Amino acid sequence: MASVDIAQGRRVFLLNIKPLYIENATADCRARLYSLPLFCQVIMDADLVQHIHQCRELLVTHGLSTVSKRCHKVSCFFEITGTFHPEFLVDLQVTEQSVSFVCRVSPYKTPYFQSVGIPISVITGADLQLKTADLHLNAQSDQSALIRLIDSKTEQLHLLYDALNTLEDLKNQLETVNSTDVDLSTSEFYQYQHQVHTSIVSKELQARTLEHEIETLCKQFLWRLFSIMPGDWLYSYSGRPKRGQSQIVYESASYEHGAVYVSGKAITQKGEVGKRDDTIVIWLKHDEHIVKDQRN
Repeated sequence: MASVDIAQGRRVFLLNIKPLYIENATADCRARLYSLPLFCQVIMDADLVQHIHQCRELLVTHGLSTVSKRCHKVSCFFEITGTFHPEFLVDLQVTEQSVSFVCRVSPYKTPYFQSVGIPISVITGADLQLKTADLHLNAQSDQSALIRLIDSKTEQLHLLYDALNTLEDLKNQLETVNSTDVDLSTSEFYQYQHQVHTSIVSKELQARTLEHEIETLCKQFLWRLFSIMPGDWLYSYSGRPKRGQSQIVYESASYEHGAVYVSGKAITQKGEVGKRDDTIVIWLKHDEHIVKDQRN
């Protein structure tokens, strides 16, 4: 992927492409009829950036993994020959982490090829507009129901963790026991072991589902209250001498003990996305230990 600045507020990306759904190139009609382009040229102007932000909002508000939209800002560059090349229908494809472009040729409905992804941080970072957040904030009344839902699911998750720990201990104990040493037949003993293993797998799946639901709710909360979403550059300042300032690219969110933890890559002093992970903690209520910590 290459990026060229050609004018203020407008950039051009040259993106490599990869074929899709072509397991056997010789058997696929498209591979015989239409050659693949060398790369895609994308004009990243203010209009396209706005469309990307709209798709990102849909991701957060509806808890989606991908949002697609027809796009007219992409050109395909082919090898210079005398061959005719058709016009491709291009869809903008936005996830929390990246933006890519999926292309198909009529009359086929399945995509023919896709560009490599542009990291969201590259697009949002171009604006150089950091968003601020108050670290200690009483949740507004219209969001209190959402916080209660997050609290409830977090409590369920902790109960699942406790049950998993108990089952793991039982599993480890059973692995050290000989079936002849217990008042069970060999088949009954192995059946009991299987039941324990099945319960662990089931509860691990429930835990992963709850973790995903909680993260989705946290992202919705951050969007409703602060209008921030994954990929935004977030700045916080607590006013304390030590560790009082943080700048990150928002990647994930979690909830624990009355606070939302926003995590992502730290932004360096040069204004670039670094390699170190960092976390900004946003408290949703004024607890006594927080007030005491502010005074120190």
